[in-house]
Amino acid sequence: MKIYRFLFITFIAMAIPFCKLFAQDINYSYVITNNNDTIKCEIKTLFFGSVKYKPLSATNNKFISASPSNIKEYHIAGNENSFVAIAVADEGKIGYIAILEKGRINLYEKVTSSENTNTQISSISTRWFVSKDYAPLQKLKTTTVYNGGAQDDQTIQKKPKEYFMEMIADDGPLLEKFEAETDFSFNRLQYYVHQYNLDKLK
Repeated sequence: MKIYRFLFITFIAMAIPFCKLFAQDINYSYVITNNNDTIKCEIKTLFFGSVKYKPLSATNNKFISASPSNIKEYHIAGNENSFVAIAVADEGKIGYIAILEKGRINLYEKVTSSENTNTQISSISTRWFVSKDYAPLQKLKTTTVYNGGAQDDQTIQKKPKEYFMEMIADDGPLLEKFEAETDFSFNRLQYYVHQYNLDKLK
């Protein structure tokens, strides 16, 4: 019994460094070109949302500008989410936006900040968008924080709520659960997107 225990502990001790090595290997920064080529690289995000990358295979120290015309997605090591090039309706242009959930329904997040120099009031607005089967983005919810004080995050406007219900209508049990929902915080809405995508994989 002691021998088996010793072998088990030895196996675990050997496996941990391997698992760490594997985790580090997949946790790298990359860009995906419009030709679907994935390039491991170093990424810099600059002011006004501009992005630059340098391939790990590069022989010089030159960074290349990433734009929707050549790069459709990028991921920075250590981040939970990737950023994809997509059009946001009220901005009238294609830009990079974080994608939080992928599946039949995609969930996106866009964070913007502003400051009123006259009133010295600064704000950070977070907007969440949804898209089913890669249809144009529809705004789901917005939360704004003014100088550290958050606005109400439990509400969702009637039109986005009805649109969201249409999106999950082909999942009867989930729709029924959503219709009885009273918590419309972002985390709860993300749960429904995630659950819908899981249900459609069954």
